[in-house]
Amino acid sequence: MPNPYPPIPDSYWVIPNRLLAGEYPGGHGRTGAAVGCYLVRHGLTGEEALAEVRRLHAAMADRYKPSPETPEQRALVRNWSSSAT
Repeated sequence: MPNPYPPIPDSYWVIPNRLLAGEYPGGHGRTGAAVGCYLVRHGLTGEEALAEVRRLHAAMADRYKPSPETPEQRALVRNWSSSAT
């Protein structure tokens, strides 16, 4: 039987059993910040979340750009509270 689900494009972040996030154009800054904050919300520290975002982003085609992209976006992840809504 053929797979009824379309393939996941390379431009998506996938965290098994947790998250599928589509990239914004470019997919470095806001996408990395959103994924990082999501990971903090689910138990990682800000630094752990940034490390995981770097690991996930390393598999992307344009991995030479940082993610999150700006110091302000990285600070947002570092300072995100797991109780934030």
